[in-house]
Amino acid sequence: MADAFTKEAFALLGVGIGLVALRTYARWSSVGIRNFMLDDYLMLVAVVVYALETGAAYSVGAIYHGLANNSMTDEQRRTLPPDSEQYKLRVGGSKLQLMGWSSYTLLLWLLKLLMAGVQDANLLVRSRVGLQHMRIRIRLGFIFIGVTYVITITAILAGCGAPFRKNWQIYPDPGSMSAPCIWSNSLDLTQFSLIGPRPLPASHIKI
Repeated sequence: MADAFTKEAFALLGVGIGLVALRTYARWSSVGIRNFMLDDYLMLVAVVVYALETGAAYSVGAIYHGLANNSMTDEQRRTLPPDSEQYKLRVGGSKLQLMGWSSYTLLLWLLKLLMAGVQDANLLVRSRVGLQHMRIRIRLGFIFIGVTYVITITAILAGCGAPFRKNWQIYPDPGSMSAPCIWSNSLDLTQFSLIGPRPLPASHIKI
């Protein structure tokens, strides 16, 4: 039987896919696919990334039993045979967790892009108001989101240093992976404090 996490994860994924499908259908019916804007396409990309992230989170437990190259003593690392089943599970689990972190980060930044830059840009285009200060703010928003994404994904992928295979190395201990958590959470709080208080697009209002 599926555990509570699996039921919740796939239920939320189903709700997300359903809402995006309804939104896409509504946009298709109202403006046609040729008049889709960037946020319409980004929403579809986001739901694909969300599905990959959910699949990775499920597989970590279902296939690799939650094992990775963490929570091991130096003695356990040294004596674990490379041809053992547990060794393979820990290496595979570490790789999948790295994929999960990366897809989760990409999903977050796609949603931030929708919240901050793209929705504001669409509000300008649809209302046909060419305010210079709004254009500057939108451009700065795109730059800020892009730069913070590069910083965060670099912190995740380079968290164990070089070479890259240290991310799933068993012995010797590749080191702590706490840096990506700190970077991601810090930048999350910073960005949401900036992009959170935004008005929703009101394309029905004629100015």
